[in-house]
Amino acid sequence: MLGSSGAYIFDAVAIVIGLSSLSAMTLAGPCVYFAMARDGVFFSAAGHVHESYRTPAVAIGAQACWSALLVLSGTVVQLLTYTGFTVILFSGLAVLSLCFVHGRTTDVGTFRAWGFPWAPAMFCLSALASWPTRSSQRLELPFSGWQ
Repeated sequence: MLGSSGAYIFDAVAIVIGLSSLSAMTLAGPCVYFAMARDGVFFSAAGHVHESYRTPAVAIGAQACWSALLVLSGTVVQLLTYTGFTVILFSGLAVLSLCFVHGRTTDVGTFRAWGFPWAPAMFCLSALASWPTRSSQRLELPFSGWQ
């Protein structure tokens, strides 16, 4: 429809989107490890800050090692399947946890959300519906070598 120049533009946009997502995840992952270590639910070494650079160097190294392991463990399809399944699973669980937190607390600072509880319920249902019928196969896929 747009010809070869449209394909080049689309390719460039896709590359920029991919790199920006990669950059965001590269920064977000070590922050999660660092915060979990500071809260005592992850290895304490990940909570240490580098003396000169003032960065969580161990957490950044852990993120780099985990990313390299995932990239080297299989094909792009396997990696996307594994990460997609994980993101959907934990996003749904995080939203579902809001229902439990909201029902247990009566503090004045409790969050308020438009559409609660219907919007989170619809999100959880859509996350559940997006799983394949054999979700266990999706868990095994990245580690089995099967495509």
